[in-house]
Amino acid sequence: QKQWVVEQMQRCLREGNAAAVVELGEHLMAREDDDFDTYRLVSSSLALAYERLGQWNRSLHWFEQCLLMDPANPTVQAGNGRVLMKMGKTARAASIFRRLVERHPACGEFQRAAGTVSLHLGDPDAALVYLRRAHDLEPSNPYILNDLAGACLLRGDLETALSCYKQALDQIGSSDAELVRDIRESIEEVRAVLTLRQHAAGIPPAAQVADVHADYESCRPERSAPSDASDLSDPSDASYFRESKVRAIVLDAMTAQGRRPRQILAALHLWCDYLETLSD
Repeated sequence: QKQWVVEQMQRCLREGNAAAVVELGEHLMAREDDDFDTYRLVSSSLALAYERLGQWNRSLHWFEQCLLMDPANPTVQAGNGRVLMKMGKTARAASIFRRLVERHPACGEFQRAAGTVSLHLGDPDAALVYLRRAHDLEPSNPYILNDLAGACLLRGDLETALSCYKQALDQIGSSDAELVRDIRESIEEVRAVLTLRQHAAGIPPAAQVADVHADYESCRPERSAPSDASDLSDPSDASYFRESKVRAIVLDAMTAQGRRPRQILAALHLWCDYLETLSD
């Protein structure tokens, strides 16, 4: 009976039915039983199920139970660190992942986790070290490429960030729709910054540029900024971004409002379109 319950829990976990895992596991744990192997398997399944349900305290409880039984298990340590990071206990998570990297330097996921937690701590230099190692170990991993792009953004290296985003998009396919959407949004935003820089139109401060990997609004304006600098008019054309005084006012006002680079670029294009209608 116990073996059947454990097998059902693991099947439900593979199928993504975390609620069923919790129901089966908690029921089994309520029975007094000193079967060590069963307790270990059920504890790890509950820890993962609660993590997927976003119930961090319960997940942490079961990860800690797993660590009591198997304190040297790197997979359990990593799970414990993941949940701590999601709970905002970043310093504790950083300590765990840095130890894991020291003990298992050939594991790309541990290197990535150490890099991600360094980003949360506001240390892009350390993050780049870990994420570059992770990329060397797993060059086709789109999640590592996405995190590496984020670290490059924080360092102001927009060209490398754009390249990493493009590679991530090529590798991920359609298996993670949410990440695909976020990467596409980030690509458009970085291209907008590079276009503004290319045309000497001015860009927001680095802190605003660096947040392009944040979540965006679900709805988009009907008119979006060009997807590439090649779509724009020749910057040597005197008609492009004409009326520099108005352009400067738009840039200053939108930057002060914390608008994103793509929004600023779209506003400048609207101004150009308006001027073209006057010339017609």
